[in-house]
Amino acid sequence: MSAFAAIRNLPWTPPTKAVPAPVALLAAAKEAGVDLPAEFVVRMPTAADAAFVNEAESRAQNMAAMLETFAANGLQDKADALKAAAGLDGSPPKSFGRQVEYVLTCLVEPALDREDALWVSRMFPVFFSEMFLAVMNLSGEGATLGKPPSFTETPPSSPH
Repeated sequence: MSAFAAIRNLPWTPPTKAVPAPVALLAAAKEAGVDLPAEFVVRMPTAADAAFVNEAESRAQNMAAMLETFAANGLQDKADALKAAAGLDGSPPKSFGRQVEYVLTCLVEPALDREDALWVSRMFPVFFSEMFLAVMNLSGEGATLGKPPSFTETPPSSPH
């Protein structure tokens, strides 16, 4: 058994941070009859999360190539719809793509899909930036000893 085995077996808690949702977003959710929490909870990214985010550009390039093939085969309308859904209908900077990936990967609650995250980034850019910055700040904290609350369990990284 390694010297780290005893340490690994202790109850570690990945840090989380609650980011207050904008008042206008909460009011719209209430009007639409949607149950939206007053705070969005983000967690610390893991090394695997960082690797996943680093590969996001490659995935976007693969998607763009596939969409070009659709367009070349007379399926321009479908290619345009897929571009918009994937957030590839403009030319955002690489740093924005990384921000979207980190928010999607590290948002604990509520769950957002890519279209939701892109919408939030357009309609509430400061809130979106606050979520991203909270994730980045948590990455420097590292885990702490203690039993994690159920909502802070680190979900496995998955493509969005």
